[in-house]
Amino acid sequence: MNLAKNSGAHILSNSWGYGSSVPNLFPNIVDAIEDAVMNGRNGKGCIVVFAAGNTANQIGNDKGIITFPSNVNVEGVLTVWASDRYDQQANYSPTSNVSSSFNQIIDIVAPSHRAYSCQIPTETFEVWTMDIPGNDGYNPVKNTDCGVLPLTNSALPMSGTNYSSYTGYFG
Repeated sequence: MNLAKNSGAHILSNSWGYGSSVPNLFPNIVDAIEDAVMNGRNGKGCIVVFAAGNTANQIGNDKGIITFPSNVNVEGVLTVWASDRYDQQANYSPTSNVSSSFNQIIDIVAPSHRAYSCQIPTETFEVWTMDIPGNDGYNPVKNTDCGVLPLTNSALPMSGTNYSSYTGYFG
């Protein structure tokens, strides 16, 4: 947070967390977030966004929890919920719980994949994006997502200019 803020970042987009619902779990992280929100962009404040966490299994009736630091008690921090290709809540994305005292509120939605293959075996990370070209990239699939990603059409797209610079296995 501090490095991004001090380097002049306007928007701090975060997809990391600790798996705990305690909103102010680590005071030093809370202080860094608060400093970015209040003092970033030469005193205008940075826009700080956190992914809610991947704690749910909606088809298994587990609504999940919004994890720290996405549930931090700092005014202005945005918490993001994942939607799938059908514009529905992603299976792994936690549900808001307004009655919780642990700041379990979703502020905004962004597209992602539907589920992990250990939750729905036929699912893949069907979001197309730029990849790291060459052996360091993810196209074709080089690892799993807690299940076994289907290898069918793992190189997406299959042809065209710089086709191996894209992947359909991010969410």
